[in-house]
Amino acid sequence: MLSRSPERNLEPKLSWLQTRLQLDPAQLKKIVLQCPAVFSNSTVILDSKLTYLESRLALTNSQLLRLLLGLSTILSLSIEDNLEPLISFLEHRLQKTPEELSAFILRYPIICGANSAKIESRIQFLRSHFELTDADALKFVDRRPQVLTMVSGSKRIARDEGEAGH
Repeated sequence: MLSRSPERNLEPKLSWLQTRLQLDPAQLKKIVLQCPAVFSNSTVILDSKLTYLESRLALTNSQLLRLLLGLSTILSLSIEDNLEPLISFLEHRLQKTPEELSAFILRYPIICGANSAKIESRIQFLRSHFELTDADALKFVDRRPQVLTMVSGSKRIARDEGEAGH
């Protein structure tokens, strides 16, 4: 049995992705090099993920592209197992409206690759270590979302201690 050449398998996906997202060649290259797993999904699955992100976060095509360029690996995540649980968690835990959540994720796309238990532990670390109320911890997170994906107890967290309560 003869197998199809890689080019015959990959080229249609590249073309579809480029058309679907209106990518220029450099953007396509960046997404594919950051997330080669894009080739392991069918265009139907990829389209369902893109449609989900557009719908759930009310993203325009340019915003979706910005999200993907910021975290291409989002295309390798499962909607049911990863994306929806995390997005729901962020929406409720960070007390954000859908519009605020979209803006937050666009500003800090790496959050979509995070784990909700780790995010919660970081919020609790801020609260206990700096004696913050939940509201103050959430304000700090909104100003410095990178604290949610840093190693707990990092020097950066300690350095930002003075800003946390302000």
